[in-house]
Amino acid sequence: CAAEGVVAGIGNGLYGGNQQVTAAQASLMLMKALGYFQNQEDFGTDWQVATIRQASYINLFDNINSNAESALTRAQVAQLVLNALESDMVSFTGDKGIQIGNVTVGYKAEYTSKTSTDKKYNTLVSGKTDISNQGQYYIQLGEELYEGQLRKADDADAFDRPAYTWSYKGEKIGTYVDWTQMVKEYTTAVTGKELYNLLTSNTIKEYGFHYYVDGKESTVIKPSNMISTNAYDYKTTDNGALTQVFVDNVDEQIVITTINTYMAEATADYNTKRDELSLKIYSDKNYVGTVKATDVEEAADVKDGDKLLVNMAENSKGKYEVAVISEPEVLSNVELTKYSAQKYLVTGGTQYDYAMMGKATNRGYYGADCLESYNVSALKNTYNIYLDAYGYMIYIEENDEIGDYALLVNSQDKSDFSNNRALLVFADGTEKVVDTTENYK
Repeated sequence: CAAEGVVAGIGNGLYGGNQQVTAAQASLMLMKALGYFQNQEDFGTDWQVATIRQASYINLFDNINSNAESALTRAQVAQLVLNALESDMVSFTGDKGIQIGNVTVGYKAEYTSKTSTDKKYNTLVSGKTDISNQGQYYIQLGEELYEGQLRKADDADAFDRPAYTWSYKGEKIGTYVDWTQMVKEYTTAVTGKELYNLLTSNTIKEYGFHYYVDGKESTVIKPSNMISTNAYDYKTTDNGALTQVFVDNVDEQIVITTINTYMAEATADYNTKRDELSLKIYSDKNYVGTVKATDVEEAADVKDGDKLLVNMAENSKGKYEVAVISEPEVLSNVELTKYSAQKYLVTGGTQYDYAMMGKATNRGYYGADCLESYNVSALKNTYNIYLDAYGYMIYIEENDEIGDYALLVNSQDKSDFSNNRALLVFADGTEKVVDTTENYK
């Protein structure tokens, strides 16, 4: 790096390898690799100010929140490097002036993007760097370093969100959402009025449009119902359904996607020989209940009985398969102070609203719900409550880990339960209504 002029150390023959790297230091190294700061005069009176100014000018700090002297995290450095790989390389085309004593007179700082007619320089930022009528392409750092073998192409992810697919020497690295196009996201119900106000009438009218639910195109949201008078919720949106709005102002496209979260339970340990995980998914969709770790890495760590959150996406064959696995937040062995079936519950002074996929449907349950109707006995039980990534209740189960008990209370005079249920009193004086094999009505 020193031989290439990227680093010069911290003075007195020292490099500072044990120090944390700051935003100013990291961006200066990358901009030197791009071709900037070839002369000492470029720094003026404060090298940090000059560095941060130039880095900001070429958008090197996109998606990075940091000040000049802050130590960067590994994630921030990775983003900084990615931004640099997609940046134009430059050559010094200014005027070095003349040296009079210790003073440089007539110095002019000017850097111009490098170009070439070689098509390997049209592989990273594809189709957007051709110089009109010259048959030349701007040279990005990633194209120069990897001889045009590092490629980035427009694509869509499993949920049909706008994305890029990166590859190297023909081998796919991965597909990543283009977050620069996202203008808004919701985890609650969405109305046509909200989308109309967000996107504006002209954009809705003039841009192309697509709406996807779990990777399947849908007509529930369409340009004709994104109007200022539509204050009704779209039926595909609700608590826990992630709806994201993307706008591509270059190609004039609007893409809206809704990604549902479902509760799932492993029916066996992950099978390492078959590279397969079997899941019971609480969904009325035509889902694929087996997952391979080669498709979803997190699957390899799952054990029989583990409860998980999954996101499913329609594949090319019209089947729904698991695209993402994550762990729910669990409130264990808690009591309820209030609840409204299919709406909300209260425990520990906090109200948790139901996720859309935690409610019952006419065709069965998205999630097991033992609070189907109000019953005062339910407030004497304890529960395990599962929350999705947005804090909504997606699954609830009675806590059956009750331990030893001492007494079955005379139940026929009790009004708070009936049929195959009974009130137990434990050695510590606590009470719990439980299911029984006998009918005590």
